Amino acid sequence: SESQSKESGLRSINYNFLSVTPPVGCQLDEISANSPITEYSKYYFSEKGKKLLRIVNNWLEAREWYLTRDIRWYCGALLHGKVGTGKSALIVEIAKKLKMSITAFDISTFNDQELEDEFALIPPNTIILIEDIERINWKSNVGQNSESAANGVSFEFFINKLCGADALRNVFVFMTANDISKLPDALIRKGRVDHIIELDCLDREGKLFVASKMLDQWPDLIKKVVTDKEETAAEFEAKCTELALQRFWEEKNEHSI
Repeated sequence: SESQSKESGLRSINYNFLSVTPPVGCQLDEISANSPITEYSKYYFSEKGKKLLRIVNNWLEAREWYLTRDIRWYCGALLHGKVGTGKSALIVEIAKKLKMSITAFDISTFNDQELEDEFALIPPNTIILIEDIERINWKSNVGQNSESAANGVSFEFFINKLCGADALRNVFVFMTANDISKLPDALIRKGRVDHIIELDCLDREGKLFVASKMLDQWPDLIKKVVTDKEETAAEFEAKCTELALQRFWEEKNEHSI
């Protein structure tokens, strides 16, 4: 199920996952508030995806160990790679497999106090998702007046929430970026971002998996579409979708009265 924050409208969206999987044809680098959820999944876990799933699962299982030693139970991860490699889709799949909820934030629509208030409402075991973090225009604290202070989130505030005296606890923070070179070093230090993973284009095994799910009725199309050409997951799924729809309606119209 999905719920939106009443106070902040579409600025933050919460996704509660039980045992469901993403819908066929969902955008890989976007989470749509209106997308239907089905039990069918064509998502392919690459080795990097499996590694990240283990990281999050191990973090969940380590909760008591952290608490008994009064260590902040927190972990941060950055996924980066070109558009369409499935950064957000991987996070969604991990949440669904581990039955966690996701709260996705549009940081650009908050100020420091508003974001502080939103963070305080997040329950334990939640994934916080901040997408395209290199595109955020952080508010400057230099020479700000009362009006400018009310607009935007300062980089200093955000960093302190990742690793500071009043830092986030009991959450797993995911950030995504298309271009990691645009991120400041201060953001991706250990303790703020503990794991940095670059997602690649879909390999041949992944293509075969996806094509077999989407084109299972037509082995000839599977053989045609699975090549060594470099393609992102989004590009390959779009190709499979087009072929599946074309063949489906050709056959349906051919046999209709």
